[in-house]
Amino acid sequence: NLHVYPNPASDLIVLQAKTLLEQSLLVTLRDMSGKRLLIKDFPQGSTICHLETETLYNGVYFLSVQEGDAVKTFKVIINR
Repeated sequence: NLHVYPNPASDLIVLQAKTLLEQSLLVTLRDMSGKRLLIKDFPQGSTICHLETETLYNGVYFLSVQEGDAVKTFKVIINR
């Protein structure tokens, strides 16, 4: 029930939940080699999380959202 936009992104990626989160999520952005570039907490009770990407190069990245043992990964493109 998460939506990631815009994709492709330029300076900001937004994660939006359809309902208030019942528990915090861990958000990780990795490059194509698997290197962790950003880690952010998506706090319980929220519906929106912003990731600032203005320091990243154009390319393909992987955004992982972890809730307990479950992980959902989204492919995002940075293009300025």
